[in-house]
Amino acid sequence: MRHALLVTLLSLSVVSPAFAQHTPIVDVSGGYSLTTDDDETLNGWYATVGGNITRWFALVADVNGHYLSEQVPAFGDFPGGRAKFDAIAILGGPRFTFRSERLAVFAHVKGGLVTFHSKFMGYDDSQSEAALEAGGGVDVWLARRLALRVGVDGRAVLFEDEPEGVFRFHAGVVFGLGTR
Repeated sequence: MRHALLVTLLSLSVVSPAFAQHTPIVDVSGGYSLTTDDDETLNGWYATVGGNITRWFALVADVNGHYLSEQVPAFGDFPGGRAKFDAIAILGGPRFTFRSERLAVFAHVKGGLVTFHSKFMGYDDSQSEAALEAGGGVDVWLARRLALRVGVDGRAVLFEDEPEGVFRFHAGVVFGLGTR
């Protein structure tokens, strides 16, 4: 782990400043995602595509999935069993980016749907709800078309018109396609 951190820091120190001076026409990002509310933490993935209209403004589409599987203990006459839960979100909206030599700092607001699915002892349920997400992050450009991304978001999901908030962290890689 320490060696990987050292290699990353050395790579950042020798990367040409010109790498982040360009704006890709399209950026594609994917990686690990974690979401949490007051009760549970779910691990998952994310995939984002951004179309950069200008150097500072883009329209983005984001799909992410988070999963939880827990063993529910037996209780009295209740036999217990494995409970599974997942949440898949499809969101889109504007992204605003400030670009410097090797960094691209961004903020976004996205809206869309989150579909929840739960399964336990033969019981299977799904529901889709409206969601609004706001957040941001930073891209660290390692090469002309390759960056590392870290971001955080706050998401409000409208359950029967009552918003429930969750926190989301994501980290992954970015591939820049074309140059604006």
